[in-house]
Amino acid sequence: MHEPPDAGARRARAQGVAALLAVQVFFGLFPLFGKLALHAFAPRAIAGWRIAAGAVVLVAIAGARHGRRVWPARADLLRLQVCALLGIAINQVLYLEGLQRAPSVNAALVMGLIPVFVAVLGIACGQERLRPWRAAGTLLAASGTVLLLRRTGVDLGAEYVAGNLLMIANAFSYSVYLVAAKPLAMRYPSLVLTAWLFVLSAWTVPLFADDAEWVPAAADGAAWLSLAYVLLFPTVLAYLLNAYALARVSASTTAVFIFVQPVLAAVAGRFVLGETLDATFAAAAAAILAGLYLVLRQPADAPR
Repeated sequence: MHEPPDAGARRARAQGVAALLAVQVFFGLFPLFGKLALHAFAPRAIAGWRIAAGAVVLVAIAGARHGRRVWPARADLLRLQVCALLGIAINQVLYLEGLQRAPSVNAALVMGLIPVFVAVLGIACGQERLRPWRAAGTLLAASGTVLLLRRTGVDLGAEYVAGNLLMIANAFSYSVYLVAAKPLAMRYPSLVLTAWLFVLSAWTVPLFADDAEWVPAAADGAAWLSLAYVLLFPTVLAYLLNAYALARVSASTTAVFIFVQPVLAAVAGRFVLGETLDATFAAAAAAILAGLYLVLRQPADAPR
């Protein structure tokens, strides 16, 4: 017995939302483990490790899973290459270089620009229309994020200007990637799409990692474990699940879930570091969740 079309769409959307929640957990802990890895590894070395590991692992799995169907259409190669540069190579280098020059809490604040960038780009490209409830939900979630990050002490001092600007550039690069990759996510399995994004980024590794020490003598067990987390969770699994979600929800919905990351980081701080979750946290978390509800209750338009 076939399920009704509406039921199938709701199920696919729920699967996309579940994938996005997992992605936010992986990315939400990235600044913590990234800072630990940066004690021994240069930012460009970590970016090189991420691209190389992602390309090898994902191509092997995609080839075993899909066989000859893993090859993309020639007409999509240019878009795939642009998405690979924006979403993988440029994005990762800018983020890690910025994270080295500014506190990790600043990174969480700057990432809040991504939903705004994606909404504007999606409307400009005709993927979506401006919907009042979705706009209100995005702004409400953004206000909760600002409130939460003020509680943890964002530092926008002059000494962090370079790091903050690098992360803003990273946020814009990733936003363009989300919008540009949406049509590809509708045509290719998420595993195939993600594998090609990493493969088409691999040629950039020698350009920015030639002077980086890939196996530093100063790296201890904690540094290698932190790097392993970065390679597995906010690299292979996060990009794979993001591509899976893009095929089921809009690019702007994918981006809005970024607001969940500071909440997850604060909860992790409570259990790992014994930090206090006060009334400010409760108010900020409520605003973020209410904003997500407003966004999810009114799906974005299908791509036109």
